[in-house]
Amino acid sequence: MMDQLNAESPLKGVQRMKVFGEHEDKVIQQLENCVRAEDGAEGVLCADGHFGYSQPVGGVVAYREHVSPAGVGYDIGCGNKAV
Repeated sequence: MMDQLNAESPLKGVQRMKVFGEHEDKVIQQLENCVRAEDGAEGVLCADGHFGYSQPVGGVVAYREHVSPAGVGYDIGCGNKAV
């Protein structure tokens, strides 16, 4: 599990990711998959993040033309700050 701030992914083609706290490998992999979708994309995973539907809940991915806050989540309580 990654527990470093400013963690650089060891996978080729994956751009910068910031990971706060410790997470299961599948959560880190899910964020890496999202960041791989576009060159130059960056991702952040907050300390309370967990596995989600399309990207980790508690994560945000920034692409060239938009920011995807889908990781705010569908849980009860998640998303209160996004509205």
